[in-house]
Amino acid sequence: REGDQLLGDPTVSAARVLAGAPAELLGKLEALLTRDETLGVIRRFPDRLVLEPRQGLVDQIARGMDFGGKGYYLSRASEVVVSVGGVDAGRTHVALAADLRPARSKRLAIPVVLVVLGALAGAPLMVLTLYPWLAAVPPLVLGWLGWQWARSSWRALRRQALVSMERVLDRVEYPRKPSSAQQLIEGLAKSLLPPK
Repeated sequence: REGDQLLGDPTVSAARVLAGAPAELLGKLEALLTRDETLGVIRRFPDRLVLEPRQGLVDQIARGMDFGGKGYYLSRASEVVVSVGGVDAGRTHVALAADLRPARSKRLAIPVVLVVLGALAGAPLMVLTLYPWLAAVPPLVLGWLGWQWARSSWRALRRQALVSMERVLDRVEYPRKPSSAQQLIEGLAKSLLPPK
């Protein structure tokens, strides 16, 4: 594909061997990704989940406002695949893969738009000056600047998505203990809610 040659593979992946059973780890990963990355499950298999960004109003507001400074980089993927496979009795291989093709396509469109704008800006130079070759300067300069921006922003997004996946795996491997405020709120909620 053309985009693969220009900017590289649109898929970002991370993998790790973690302690626990495959079903248990798949459940933890589903909970983390749906809660922290605003993803929703679209396909469920015994050893794999396929998730995509949820499109609800609250989810879009959370991503737009970037509550908690998370960045929601995995929600820019068209889909995120979580795979688990048992290594031995107590360990499981966990892999996450995110397809960032839509985000890459948006970045590739910027240089094209800038070349067109540069050509429109350069058209008067072709007619109004003694040096018609000057008309080539705006599209070349704007196209080059757009390409530099696209390449650097694409690399940054890939890096941020990879860090997000590694953080998800870290949270599964080293779960955080709830803060005292969270424990207090959960305790109050349990005491105020009627028993099941």
